[in-house]
Amino acid sequence: MNIKFPVFLREKDCGDITKYSSASEMQNDLERIDIENEEYEVWNSQGALLKLSVQDPMWLKVELDKEKSEDYRKILLEFAKQNKIEIENPEQFTSDESLYDFIEKKLNS
Repeated sequence: MNIKFPVFLREKDCGDITKYSSASEMQNDLERIDIENEEYEVWNSQGALLKLSVQDPMWLKVELDKEKSEDYRKILLEFAKQNKIEIENPEQFTSDESLYDFIEKKLNS
């Protein structure tokens, strides 16, 4: 199954969230050992949990994880709160991607 990008990656150790537009972008940014050690949680803009694994020749494999699910909108809202970003009406965001983009703009302003 092909994964539809963008995807969102949360670092388990610090809670930081990053949006990626492609598997090659992820591969350039992430380290193989961190994938092997399951240092990240990843989901798509529809909130489906994804699984990262290592393979060759392109060492990063991204696939749908059918065994797990979580409310990633809640994770994005917690991330905003950690960064002191107030979101009065989260329902106004139609997708995790639009919510992430709003948070990212606030972080960069």
